[in-house]
Amino acid sequence: MSEASLLLLGAEAEALAPRLEASGYSCVLGDRQPGHWRRCHLAVLSASEAPRIPELQQRLPGVPLLLDLGD
Repeated sequence: MSEASLLLLGAEAEALAPRLEASGYSCVLGDRQPGHWRRCHLAVLSASEAPRIPELQQRLPGVPLLLDLGD
């Protein structure tokens, strides 16, 4: 089975990286690695990144986007 790759955008989402990597996921952190976005299977966004949803839907067609709604 291949390793699932997750795109994490925003501080809250990026803070999840250690736990997700410990569970066997590969994490692409924010805008630091935009060239790696194409290999992502799922994107996790902090609530502050919600305005980027239309851009992400264009750049990552078919990739599920999970939005943190915050407190």
